[in-house]
Amino acid sequence: MVNKLDLIGAAERTELERALAPFEALGLPVVRASASTGEGLAELAAALAGRLCVFIGPSGVGKSSLAN
Repeated sequence: MVNKLDLIGAAERTELERALAPFEALGLPVVRASASTGEGLAELAAALAGRLCVFIGPSGVGKSSLAN
C-alpha cells in the first residue's frame, strides 16, 4: 500500500514504480492510493473488504487519512 501519491511528481512516480516492481513480481498486491484525491481508494476498499487489517508505518504517511 502506497499513500500520498498526490504529493509526488512524474519523476518520483517512475522511481516508485521501479521500487514496487520486485514486490509485484513476487505476486504481492500493491495498492497505490491518495486519501486526499481519492485515487486508488476503491481498489483499497475492495482489497480490504471482509478482512482484519492493520496499517503500520512511520508518522505522517497517511494511515489515519486512509482509515477515516
